[in-house]
Amino acid sequence: MKKTVVTVAAVALVAGGWFGARTLVAQTPEAEAAPDDDKASAIESVNGADLVAWGCTGTSWSEDPQTIPLLAVETARNGSLDACIQIARMPDEDPDGDYYQASVTAYWTTEGGWSAAPWTEVDSAPTGSASVAIEMTAPVQSNVYDSYATALEDCDDADPAYPDGGSWTLTGGCPVDSSLTRDAGDFTASWTTATPSDLDVTVHTVTVKVAEGAEPGFSMVLSSPSGESSAAPPAYQD
Repeated sequence: MKKTVVTVAAVALVAGGWFGARTLVAQTPEAEAAPDDDKASAIESVNGADLVAWGCTGTSWSEDPQTIPLLAVETARNGSLDACIQIARMPDEDPDGDYYQASVTAYWTTEGGWSAAPWTEVDSAPTGSASVAIEMTAPVQSNVYDSYATALEDCDDADPAYPDGGSWTLTGGCPVDSSLTRDAGDFTASWTTATPSDLDVTVHTVTVKVAEGAEPGFSMVLSSPSGESSAAPPAYQD
């Protein structure tokens, strides 16, 4: 009899732990606060660069559902992406070309989500990865091309942090590891994440050398299965 009571208690304990874990995992994510200013830049140009153009746009995202078979639960998150691109001409003493840098500040906001049993049909937005891309026109000269991205989080460091190989200073946080993956080519650099809910703010930069006197056109493209947006900065000012 005593053994039976112990067994029942153990089963009850395991069941209670299972239901507790399932309840915790199945909680719909709380909506994050939107950025105070979704057009504020987390990065600024240094070393005498001249800001020559900028533009902003936004889109929405919805992650692929995550299934945990052991807990018989499936969860998903969705939200918005707001981003601005800045174009700067860098000072140089090269008579054979000019140097430009494009910088994108992207704000990833989780707005909601859902949870259900894996076998339950859910009427949700298209799901998949989300990406930020910087596209440009005008051929790159002398194979001078570099692209960089970092995720940011709040920090208390007094000294600004500098992305490797860039001429920008971060003003909106400190770099952290992220799940961004990069695909770079001669005329575009894109960064993709399967889990936008893991990100808060990301910064993306491209540096190029173009022909002397050329004014390359840059544009930013935000894409996800939920939608696609692009922003072409204003024309260059004389």
